[in-house]
Amino acid sequence: MPQDQFAPQDPTEQHPQPDTDLEQERHPGSTEAMGQEPDHGEDSYRSSDRLPDKVAVITGGESGIGRAVAIAFAREGADVAIAYLPDEEQDARTTAERVEKAGRRAVRIPGDLTEERACQEVVARTVRERATTRRRAASPSAGRGEARSVPLAGHWPCSSGQPSSRR
Repeated sequence: MPQDQFAPQDPTEQHPQPDTDLEQERHPGSTEAMGQEPDHGEDSYRSSDRLPDKVAVITGGESGIGRAVAIAFAREGADVAIAYLPDEEQDARTTAERVEKAGRRAVRIPGDLTEERACQEVVARTVRERATTRRRAASPSAGRGEARSVPLAGHWPCSSGQPSSRR
């Protein structure tokens, strides 16, 4: 397997193929239930610091492509809010641990996003957590008595949120 995402690779030969005789797992599936854990970029993804001090809301971020995106965004410098179905708690914890291992903050937000109230909660909680992060970041720096503020931005996944690019 190549060392990172920039090395040339043939995706048809990159991973072992699954046994197609087995019954397909119902959606949503659990990463934990898979025979071989997929590569979410934990070791192979190299960052370029493209999202320093931003906040990303990842829906379905507990496993699969959502987990890979959460890890990539964290490696690029973003804090990550992970919205997921309540039944996916264990996978969400694992994703949060991997985001935190990348040195960023992870917020787990369970809920069914087919319900408007759950969408509103994702937005409200992300905004609350962003405010908390800003308060923590506005502290004296290196004993010089200067206050510094970390600019954060969010993009909301549902109609109840207001898109924001505040800095």
